[in-house]
Amino acid sequence: MKGLNKIALVTAISAASFGANAELKSLDDSAMGELTGQAGITIELETKVDIGSVVYTDTASAAGSTNMIGGGSLAMNGISIGGRGGSKLDDLQIDIDLADDGDAIIDVHSQSGVPIDFGITMASASLQGSGTVTAANSTLLASNINIEGDLYKLGIQVDTATDVLGITAAFTVTDFDVDVDFLSLGIQNLTISSDNSNTCGAGDVACQTAQGISAGINSAIATGPLAGSSYGNAAVAIMTVGKGVSGVTGSTQEGLAMGIEYFEADIDMGVTLGGVSIGTVAINDLVITGTEMLVYGH
Repeated sequence: MKGLNKIALVTAISAASFGANAELKSLDDSAMGELTGQAGITIELETKVDIGSVVYTDTASAAGSTNMIGGGSLAMNGISIGGRGGSKLDDLQIDIDLADDGDAIIDVHSQSGVPIDFGITMASASLQGSGTVTAANSTLLASNINIEGDLYKLGIQVDTATDVLGITAAFTVTDFDVDVDFLSLGIQNLTISSDNSNTCGAGDVACQTAQGISAGINSAIATGPLAGSSYGNAAVAIMTVGKGVSGVTGSTQEGLAMGIEYFEADIDMGVTLGGVSIGTVAINDLVITGTEMLVYGH
């Protein structure tokens, strides 16, 4: 947080200076050259976020409608976002640059070189009818949700040519637990990693990029100070987010378009039914490509 403290101090000094001398002076050519020659912005961040609840309520049908739909809610309670085990999300650095063509390039990584540990918890998620919430008009969907893992790389690019947000994330999930209460189902100790065993086609750029990122991470860990640790084998997801139009013939419906260009992972989990373990499930070499989704209201 030293970087943020320095920024706050400089801001305070600048404010005091303008208060004492209200005359604004123009910058000369040499001073402007020094400003425009800077190489982007770096932000050092540590934080922990707690949220009491997030409630989405559907739009209710008009009064007198013969098909009364809407008015209910999805409530997510007791949300916490931070580091592993309830600690702060820290050791995080964000580098922001603007390319010659105007693209915004954002690189999120650790300061120390150790992957950034993260933790997300949620006490419960439930469906609720309108009005007073009772047992008769509510359903507990899930509870005791806990996700922990390590973030190796997060790259974000806002492309001015396509108006699309591109996201590349390399990560592992080291522990994911959830009780799906209305099904009496439990998922315990779920992990996500990748051995990158999928064979990329000659022209499959997304696959080659993802496997190259993961191989680079493994190589750096094997030869660096983290050699011999449990780090590595990150799953890499390459995604896009932007504005899209429905593919239905004749439709002009716009919405939020999301795509997965490439994702490869190995998933292991324990499963319980009625609170009793029924064993484990392993999903090997899961590969998701060419996936597109459009989300809009109706």
